[in-house]
Amino acid sequence: MKIFTQPPTAKGPAETFTGDVWVDLIHAGPELSRSRPSVVRFAPCSRSHWHSHRLGQTLHILEGTALIGSRDGTVIEVHPGDTVYTAPGDEHWHGAAPDRFMAHLVLMEGDDSDAPQTIWGGKVTDADYAAPPPHQHPLNTRRMEDLLMSTTADQNTGRVAVITGASSGIGEATARALAARGYRLALLARRADRIKALADELGNGAIAIQADVTDRDSIVKAAERVKIELGGTDVLVNNAGIMLLAPFTEEGHDDHRRMIEANLLGAITVTEVFLDQLRGGGGDLVNLSSVAGRTARPGNAVYAATKWGINGWSESLRQELQPGVRVMVIEPGAVATELTDHITNADVKQMAEQMYQQLAITADDIAEVIAFAVTRPRRMTLNEILVRPTAQP
Repeated sequence: MKIFTQPPTAKGPAETFTGDVWVDLIHAGPELSRSRPSVVRFAPCSRSHWHSHRLGQTLHILEGTALIGSRDGTVIEVHPGDTVYTAPGDEHWHGAAPDRFMAHLVLMEGDDSDAPQTIWGGKVTDADYAAPPPHQHPLNTRRMEDLLMSTTADQNTGRVAVITGASSGIGEATARALAARGYRLALLARRADRIKALADELGNGAIAIQADVTDRDSIVKAAERVKIELGGTDVLVNNAGIMLLAPFTEEGHDDHRRMIEANLLGAITVTEVFLDQLRGGGGDLVNLSSVAGRTARPGNAVYAATKWGINGWSESLRQELQPGVRVMVIEPGAVATELTDHITNADVKQMAEQMYQQLAITADDIAEVIAFAVTRPRRMTLNEILVRPTAQP
């Protein structure tokens, strides 16, 4: 066995690239490889010149949004997990979208011939680069999920997930589930010490941002940090919320407002702020609702109202935003989290805790459902998922 040191990162030459491009060759051994791999990183707006490959080429997108253009004027938009094959002699260009970095793995077919493997042409004009509209996933684009129906961490390397209410419960469990699948994470919550400890534990560039979904300024600052430090958002999980169950009375006015502001307006505010980032990368919006978003009971009038609101708002967004942004609603039944700790009515709290102790499922159960949903092929969306304990009436 021999160990070879990789060549240093090379700057893409101006003769073949426009903008800032960096190339890392992977194959460094003394023998020629039939497939010659490298990782190429593009700054926003950067792109290759027109070119073709004598024996063909395969690109696998690792992070960001890639644009690939052909001589017929078509520009396609592809995302992390997409694999694109260009046939021998097909003239094309590829580069990053205008607003975010992009990296792809290049597998270029080669042989021991003296003939050049890549035939370079002229520069890609700004008009070619901006050719509207971008078409997603044409016939020559093969999703890795289509080839491998199991999800591995490598498929999601570079994807960024933002999770609100990440300090405990479903938010914390979802962070762990997505981290295990290769996602980079931005953890948002009010309890800074908890999310910092979780980010340190998960690693892989996870960042902890103290933020309150009822404080728009804190969410705007959080979005700016995500953009700067992680490059943008691919998945947004609106998880933060509270459940203050009690009979409906005038005395509950403050609790009613708190639930509406956190559960409904909080999710709306976070989505408003992060929406451009989701659109920029073909993202996923995951809204945590509840079984209470389908069936209201005595004592949960306003809580149910917030969850019915989440469902209606999400359905409208589904029709507005898809296919560019997939919209998913998760409706858990009884889940063992801190949610019942918030209840201030002593009698209702006791009844709720007894029920949860008897039949609640775990936060990990819901996190696995969320992870499954966001890793499905983009040709499909699990728009609404109701998950109840088997024993729950």
